[in-house]
Amino acid sequence: MKKIEVVNKDTRRDGIHDELLEEQPEENRASRESLEMRSDLPEGAAEDKVSKEAEEWRDKYLRMYADLENTKKRLARKYEYELREETNAVLLDMLPVADNLERVLVYARESEDRELERGLEITLEAFLDAMNKHGVSRIKALGKPFNPEVHEAIGTVPAPNHEGDVVLKVEQTGYMLNGKVLRPAKVLIATR
Repeated sequence: MKKIEVVNKDTRRDGIHDELLEEQPEENRASRESLEMRSDLPEGAAEDKVSKEAEEWRDKYLRMYADLENTKKRLARKYEYELREETNAVLLDMLPVADNLERVLVYARESEDRELERGLEITLEAFLDAMNKHGVSRIKALGKPFNPEVHEAIGTVPAPNHEGDVVLKVEQTGYMLNGKVLRPAKVLIATR
């Protein structure tokens, strides 16, 4: 704020006040005017007005704070959901590697090449252990009753010696991620 010299000999409060108001920035002038309005009110009314204004500001603050907290929670849920979806997508992309290792292992067992078979078993175990560290586990289906929540029936096989709706063959291994189906097991089930 500028320093002002009063040249006018008029020392009345109103005269000085008017000159000061002309030189003050706009925001100071507005606050000064609101103070003047309060001073014109009776003593109890001024306190009520100040109290009411303080309550309005408190209410605005509380609403804005609640809105901020809700926004934080909403963003946290959004990022958690996106992370979970991205993790699922990456893990689903990795499952064909396990499928291919299992297929090659079947071929190695048929060819009776024990070194190749053992190498593939170790590789498959290491891969499944790595997936297990991220919450992925195999669905055990062979010999179990058919469960549409974790199995996908791709066909039936007549089997009079077995109970109906029992998994006879697993065509593609299914996987769970932290207790939820990541990919259902594709199975053949027995029928009587």
